[in-house]
Amino acid sequence: MTAARCRPALNAMWNLGIVFAMQGELSEAKENYCKALAGFQALLGPSSKECQFLERELAFLHFTQGKNTKFITPFVEILTNTHWKTRATAEAYGRE
Repeated sequence: MTAARCRPALNAMWNLGIVFAMQGELSEAKENYCKALAGFQALLGPSSKECQFLERELAFLHFTQGKNTKFITPFVEILTNTHWKTRATAEAYGRE
């Protein structure tokens, strides 16, 4: 399977993780982040920006698991906005 065909599926898993995190469904978020991370590691390598973002999101989920989740939504929104800015920049330079 080519990178062009894998990437939309990996982005969908990542986005599902974001939705679950925003809803406070941390185990589902973690599951989707892990799947996306494994795919991006295989596709782009472990030092890619995508892998770095996902690793941070997983670290934050691990930190917040079992604690008050009212602080998760602002953090996820910050990551999401950063993610889209990064993707927009990558697209602008033809790297998406």
